[in-house]
Amino acid sequence: MVKASPTGHDFGPTVNLDGVGIAYIVFIVIYSLVLFTMLVAVYRNRLLPAIRMRDVPLMIMGVLLLHVYLVIICNVYVWNGTFPCGLEYWVMSLWFPLGIGCFQLQNAQLLIRSIEQNDLLYSSVLYKKIGQGPNRFLERAKYSWTNLNRQQRYTFYVSAGMVVQVIVSLGIYLASRKFHSFGSVSEYVGPAACRRGFEWVPTIAWQFIWTYFFGPYLLWKIRTIRDIYGWRRQTTIAVIAGLPGSPLWLAAVYSDGFFSVSKYWPAPMWFAPGIITMQIVTLAGPLNLVWKHMQYERLKSSSWDKSSGTDKFSTVRSASSTSTAISSRNNMQALEQALDTNPSPLQRFAATREFAGENIHFLVTVRKWKANYNRTMHRHGEIPPSLRRQYFNEGVEIYVSYIDPRFSEFTVNLESHIYKSLARIFGVAVQVLQRRPSSIKSSATPWENEAAEINASGEVLSPGNDGHESGNESTGNELLGKPIALSSIHRLNSSKTGSQEHIIPVSVTTTEAGNGDPLALHCDVPESFDGKVFDAAESSVRYMVLNNSWRNYNNALEKGSIRTDEFEVPSSP
Repeated sequence: MVKASPTGHDFGPTVNLDGVGIAYIVFIVIYSLVLFTMLVAVYRNRLLPAIRMRDVPLMIMGVLLLHVYLVIICNVYVWNGTFPCGLEYWVMSLWFPLGIGCFQLQNAQLLIRSIEQNDLLYSSVLYKKIGQGPNRFLERAKYSWTNLNRQQRYTFYVSAGMVVQVIVSLGIYLASRKFHSFGSVSEYVGPAACRRGFEWVPTIAWQFIWTYFFGPYLLWKIRTIRDIYGWRRQTTIAVIAGLPGSPLWLAAVYSDGFFSVSKYWPAPMWFAPGIITMQIVTLAGPLNLVWKHMQYERLKSSSWDKSSGTDKFSTVRSASSTSTAISSRNNMQALEQALDTNPSPLQRFAATREFAGENIHFLVTVRKWKANYNRTMHRHGEIPPSLRRQYFNEGVEIYVSYIDPRFSEFTVNLESHIYKSLARIFGVAVQVLQRRPSSIKSSATPWENEAAEINASGEVLSPGNDGHESGNESTGNELLGKPIALSSIHRLNSSKTGSQEHIIPVSVTTTEAGNGDPLALHCDVPESFDGKVFDAAESSVRYMVLNNSWRNYNNALEKGSIRTDEFEVPSSP
């Protein structure tokens, strides 16, 4: 039987270490241990594709910020009146809103990822603008803003809101005598009355904005998403869990009817159930994916065909089941056939259900590029210099579109040694493009610019300046963002199915060195560059697709949850 103090939480000067207070302490200690165990498990598996896309650092930061607030409010009963009113004001004004903001930003990852993957299906350029931005401040600010992705823009909005919150909260704190002896409004009062009044309006306003405006807006925007991870369901539960806290806190603070309850359940504790629910569902979703991955790896190991010289193995029938039924399509040969004949259904499934469409996009693009390279090799016996330059330029575009995280909008996940190997081949070319001014004389020849020289240190120099910097400045009126050597990334109609493949059209056209191509002028094609330059990256991504997208796609087909024609790309009107 838990013994409770007859006065309970009465804002008195004594600490409450009765049975209720000890129960609060024991609970928060045990819950913290459980939560940190879950956080460590998620962090250790952060490289799994299904978890990596959720922005694990942001997830952990949001959970930890809310947990610090939870620890504080679970001790409000214990601290009683010794917990300063001014400190509680700042916790409610800054820490809790920051935690809610980061958490809702993490919830928005589902919407952001879904929109980006839909953009992938129809985008004309898959990389950010490359080159020096404008010199004028406003033009450079606009240039930087257009180069931000949705995640970065959402972060900017949250940061701007927090700056406004800090300014308003600081102004109220300095103006009110409730928190100190100076000020221009209100009067100094006791600890109970201090927690009422207009001063606390901004503290709850932020929660109302996130909970009752952004939350329902997010639920409306994600209503049509049908992902295979249960991510939408998790986000829905997390958003709904935060709804009751604010009105119950207001009622507990300003309604005398809550007096008997508030003696043992202080007003801030009404936020606790929602916070705990949000934390648990946020971590339980990724941990469930980790568990399924571990099950799949065990089944794959136990069913590996050691007598076969291929990578063929049996898999589970359903992504959410432990059944050991064999799927004859879950092998590399079937995947490669799909990539060569009709990759559109798999790509649309990966983009709309799995949010990993860039992997299929990359594989189809590289395979097309290699096919053209090998065809030219077969026709000529060797690659002519002009065509080798063209293939290198196309390789640079593939590199910045899918591999270089500084410029790629849809980066594929590669091992570090593969990335470093490609960076050694294409890195110099990217540096040349980065050093170029952002002005372009003609959109038809996106690299057209005055010839320049590069000295031994790698600095770009204007012609005829003998190593001295040019005094000419870029006008900054146009931004470098055109495709490098290809016309654009657009849809190609499939003659067999009428579907459309979203790939780079890598038909070769001769690029003469004298036509204003900065790479031809300032960057030699490395000797190590050949038709096998992307083989390691292709093999890594293909194996990842085999174990994830291809398996999930076939499992969904077997369950009947999708149809092949459902993911055919409609023809352009």
